[in-house]
Amino acid sequence: RVGLMGQAKKQRLLETAKPASEAARESSMRARAIEAIFLQCYVHIHMSVTAMQAMGPKGFSPTKARILAFAALTPGLTVGELVEYMRVSHQSINEPLRRLINEGYIVARIGVEDRRHKRLFATRKGTERYMRNVRAQVRKVENAFRATGSEAASSYLEVQRRLVEPSDREWIARALRVAAKGVAGG
Repeated sequence: RVGLMGQAKKQRLLETAKPASEAARESSMRARAIEAIFLQCYVHIHMSVTAMQAMGPKGFSPTKARILAFAALTPGLTVGELVEYMRVSHQSINEPLRRLINEGYIVARIGVEDRRHKRLFATRKGTERYMRNVRAQVRKVENAFRATGSEAASSYLEVQRRLVEPSDREWIARALRVAAKGVAGG
């Protein structure tokens, strides 16, 4: 009987200790998540600066760089697909897209299967300019991966994959194939 009482008491102690341990772990995860959000904000800022430096002269806004990225990495996408991928309105891309076309970075062709849709293609000039950006950013990320090691790089990529919408993963896979050729070639 004493042994059973001792066992029951141990079980109660374990049950009360367990939530405290879980609470501490959850608190630690919450603190890391908050830090990750702020770090991601500054990573975005620094990568945008890297992109703007690599893209060249003034007048190449982050929006123009993103539009050019989608056109270079997804040849033949429609304006509707571009809006969907970027999660913006048609109105917000009209002006930067028009400028990219006028400046010779993108061409818009009438769709073969559906003449109502314009298909966007990066020109050689646009692709070269965009790939300068990719190469600069790849160097920066490669340096961080080398400094932290393979396991940290794998963990980082796994977290990023879980933050991306499942519907975006197909586009990412296609873009990786196209970008790898451009990075290797430059």
